[in-house]
Amino acid sequence: MRQTFSVPSLKNLIVRDPEMADLLRDIPGTNGNAPFWIEQETGALLFGAPTAEPAGVYDVEVDGVLLGRVCGGPPAAYIARVLTRVARQESEKKKLGAEVLHLYREINLIYNFSEKLISAVSTDAVADMALEEAGRLIPFSAGAVMLREDENGVPEVLAQTGDFSCPPLDLLRAGHLYQDHTLCEHSDIVHFSDDRNGARALLYTPLRVRNRTFGAVLLSSRQPVQYTAADLKLLTTLTLQAATAMESATQQEAAAAKAYTAQQERFEDLFIRDLKAKLESNLSDENFALPELCRAIGISRSQLFRKMKTLVNDAPSRFIRAYRLQRAKQLLETTDLQVSEIAYRVGYKDPAYFSHSFQEEFGVTPGAVRRVEGE
Repeated sequence: MRQTFSVPSLKNLIVRDPEMADLLRDIPGTNGNAPFWIEQETGALLFGAPTAEPAGVYDVEVDGVLLGRVCGGPPAAYIARVLTRVARQESEKKKLGAEVLHLYREINLIYNFSEKLISAVSTDAVADMALEEAGRLIPFSAGAVMLREDENGVPEVLAQTGDFSCPPLDLLRAGHLYQDHTLCEHSDIVHFSDDRNGARALLYTPLRVRNRTFGAVLLSSRQPVQYTAADLKLLTTLTLQAATAMESATQQEAAAAKAYTAQQERFEDLFIRDLKAKLESNLSDENFALPELCRAIGISRSQLFRKMKTLVNDAPSRFIRAYRLQRAKQLLETTDLQVSEIAYRVGYKDPAYFSHSFQEEFGVTPGAVRRVEGE
């Protein structure tokens, strides 16, 4: 979460610091009776004894914040200056400590994010991780990771957290971060004067790899938060890591899909070749139909139907018929066998029925094929 820097308490500087109280008592010329007193900004007395009418009242301020006052005679102005100096130094120490702590948290966050990305197996997982990690140190109401298929494509939301008051793409347009199908190619902070766009502030970083912008990360706040360069730097660092991991995940997904397709093609090829081999060895047997084919390849009728539907989108009986007629066409084109002999060879004992089936399959009669080949 965002670090806030607080100024030190004047009470802590005086009452709770014995050394400071002793120094105030030992101011030269006062003989232990301080002609001044110190009070908090609320008026509560911290040191000394007040008189009715102080000679002067001097504020102790740090970064525009009133811590208290020094009232009294001549030493009061000097003491106020000293206390202001000490308070400012304490404030700087607090700021430095907070900045170091924040930097440590950033480094730890980036390191942990890198470790998590190693196990990410998809672009969706990387996108979800990026938003989750950003939310650990950057305050926002809603966040989105958007990708597009090509340079002219409309960015689509891949991952989202929180609720946007309007579509993320509309916010990009309102902030002039997406115009004419082009995503802004540099990180940016946008503050709106009102919430007409459903947000008061935006943090934006493009997803880029090798000078190619393929998406963006958008953080939106409904509160009038003032995003800083440190916020933008952190989000940019996370986005750079996410972009590289997303490209790697995309390549892995593509490789896995290609390997799966190749495997399916090999399986299809082997399975169909086995079917055709069984049909070929029983081509002239008119009784070799679906039940016999199932027994020959060792699977049930329902399994065969599912496999055929998946692999060739065809029914087994239709596949058997098409195979017989295709072999008949090859024989008509490459041999001088009579049409009736070819019908017998491909499992048709009725030449007339064969001719009818052949014409249904190819739109011409077996004799027409033979005449064309003979011309």
